[in-house]
Amino acid sequence: MEKYRITAVRPKGELNHLKSQFTVYHCQQKPDKTWTYQNIGWKTIYEVSDLLKAGHEVRSGKLVTTTGKTTMEHGDAIELEMRIAHNKTDFKISEMPDK
Repeated sequence: MEKYRITAVRPKGELNHLKSQFTVYHCQQKPDKTWTYQNIGWKTIYEVSDLLKAGHEVRSGKLVTTTGKTTMEHGDAIELEMRIAHNKTDFKISEMPDK
């Protein structure tokens, strides 16, 4: 299982307020037990979903540089949620039967 951290988010476009693109870092432990953090770029929610489905650890994070050394502060686990795309609907997910 690999470790990934999301450090930034942005909407898909200027007119869309939903955060749908994420800066992801791949965290790798070196033989000397120190960690490296490789920016693997902006990823879509689908790509983040693929990481989660594959069993990888995906958490929020923040890069911090002190005295010339960069480390990662690790945040909480990331989870995905489904919602209906429009506010007006006759069939709300929260009110659907479980059968």
